[in-house]
Amino acid sequence: MNQRQIGRGPGSSWLHSLLLAVFFFLGILAGIMCACRTSVQISEELSAYLSAYLNAVRQRTSSPDVGCSLAAMYIWGPALAFLLAFTRIGAVLLPLLTAAYGFFPAYAVSCMAASFGRQGVLMAAVFFGLRCLITFPCFFLLAVPSWEAAVVRFRASFGRGYPVQADSRRCWLRLIGVCLTLCLGIWLDLRLSPVLLQALLERIF
Repeated sequence: MNQRQIGRGPGSSWLHSLLLAVFFFLGILAGIMCACRTSVQISEELSAYLSAYLNAVRQRTSSPDVGCSLAAMYIWGPALAFLLAFTRIGAVLLPLLTAAYGFFPAYAVSCMAASFGRQGVLMAAVFFGLRCLITFPCFFLLAVPSWEAAVVRFRASFGRGYPVQADSRRCWLRLIGVCLTLCLGIWLDLRLSPVLLQALLERIF
């Protein structure tokens, strides 16, 4: 039975990690460049959004929609990275997904910094700091082996290499660990971010 194992060795994993890191930083660079070209209207819309957020925090009107929205922001990247391991097209989509995962936070942070200066950097740290600290490692923890699997599947579809055989125990343990970490991050974000952001926004608005 000639079946190929995912993760042929530390050299292969290191190469995939390095290439995904390159796409990630290219996405960050693209996000910063796009934010620099946005109009002043973004600043006005951002100010209105933050004012509305502050009023909601003061009135303690948070709803389940807030938790669902926050959970979606935590989960979408790692979930897609995991699922693309089971597709051949993941060999192409995973680098693009990694670039997008770097683009959106960089764009949002750059918009805040351009709109509010030093305070914008602090707001970005409150808005995205904990989320990025948790989701980025979780994303790469799933994306690297997923890309290895997708590349093997892609090559096998052209008769090059062998069908992929995953280490199911390690795969599911990794997924469970990521899910538990993301759940902890969501809980901490819901508890800490509104308090910190309220104190910061009250100094600005």
